Amino acid sequence: MPADNHPNLWIIESNATYRGWFTGGDQSAEWSNDGFAEKYIEDHGAMGNFFMTQLGGTIKMSDTPSLA
Repeated sequence: MPADNHPNLWIIESNATYRGWFTGGDQSAEWSNDGFAEKYIEDHGAMGNFFMTQLGGTIKMSDTPSLA
């Protein structure tokens, strides 16, 4: 378990605070699951191109998951 190897690592867990990772907000055009990946991830380096091969490249990501 991560807690065994990293006892000083902690996270504030509140399901309501990260709900926006999955729902809500403008979900059209470049903000749709596939549109976001096509505009902001695909052809942005090797990792971006690899990302597009996973789950059809339809995962919406932005700075919140990266920051977390």
